[in-house]
Amino acid sequence: AAQVRSWAARLGLTAADRLSSLGSVASDTALQDLGAALATGASLHPLDVRRLARETVLDRIAAARLTALHLTPT
Repeated sequence: AAQVRSWAARLGLTAADRLSSLGSVASDTALQDLGAALATGASLHPLDVRRLARETVLDRIAAARLTALHLTPT
């Protein structure tokens, strides 16, 4: 719980934020984003980037009007 609160604080998340969720729920980053959204009241917007064309991903990110986009380099 403390790690999630720390992550949310570092990002400056509030209930007004719209947070991406681009990873598998089996990954620690996805769980961290989920916890941060739950802890702050931010909305969470899951998107399976592995199954969609790049342009579709970009369109959906724009349509969701995300305020926090958490990307993990591969």
